[in-house]
Amino acid sequence: MAISAPTDITGCTLWLDADDAGSFTLTGALVDQWNDKSSSGYNFTASGSARPARSGSVNSRTSVTFDGTDDALARDFTTLQSTGVWNCFAVVKPSAVGTDSNILDQDVVGPRIAQYMRINTGAFESIAFNTSSTPFTDSGVSPSNGTVYVLEARLTTTTVEILANNVSGGTTAFSGTGDSGSLTVAIGRFAGGGGLYAGDIAEIVFYDSALSSGDRTDVYNYLVARWVTAAAIRRPAAAPVWRQSLALT
Repeated sequence: MAISAPTDITGCTLWLDADDAGSFTLTGALVDQWNDKSSSGYNFTASGSARPARSGSVNSRTSVTFDGTDDALARDFTTLQSTGVWNCFAVVKPSAVGTDSNILDQDVVGPRIAQYMRINTGAFESIAFNTSSTPFTDSGVSPSNGTVYVLEARLTTTTVEILANNVSGGTTAFSGTGDSGSLTVAIGRFAGGGGLYAGDIAEIVFYDSALSSGDRTDVYNYLVARWVTAAAIRRPAAAPVWRQSLALT
C-alpha cells in the first residue's frame, strides 16, 4: 500500500524533511532549527559556525548540506525509542567518505543507545547497544561520493541490519535487550562530539518499533519516489530484499 507520508504508519517518532521550507528556522541559508513533522515535536538546533546550510539539491528537491568540519544539529533529552527495537530511514548524499562519519547518533559513551547510521572505514554501519552497553555492529555497502543513498537501519530482538539502496551486507546477530530511553540525539556528528559527516541529508524518518516487511517497503518506496525517481527499481511488499544497487545521482 502506498503511503503519502511516513506518519501514515504507526510509531513514527521523528520525521525531518529538508524539502519542506516550513520546517526550518533559517538565517539566510544557515539552519538554526529543523522541525520535526511527527507528533513528537523533536526539533533539532544548531548555532554559530556549526550550522549546516539548507542549500543542497537531491533530485531537484532541497537538502541540508553538512561541511564535515563542524556542522551538526542536536537535541538533548530525546526518547526516539522506548521499546528496544526500531527502524530508521534516511536519504543521504555523502561528499567525503571517511572514517566515523555519523549521520544519526544517540551514543555519548555512558549511556549508549545506538549509532543508528554512520560511515566508517568505507562502509555504511549501524551499531546497536544492549542494556549492558555491548555493541553489535552491522556493516553494509561501501558509499561513493556524490551518490544518493536511501538508507534503512533496523534493530529487531535478534538482529541488526543496514541497507543502502536495497542492498544489505547481511545481518548481525543481536542478544540481550536493546537499550532505549532519553539521551542526546545528533545529526551529522557523534552525540558525544566529533565524528562529523560531510554531505547532504535530505530526509530522516524514525520508528519506535520493528516494522513489518510491508511497512518497510512502503517507507522505502515513499523515499525513492521523492528523492530518486518514481520509475526507479523498488522492493515489492513482503518480498525478499533484492540484492541490486541503484546508480543514483
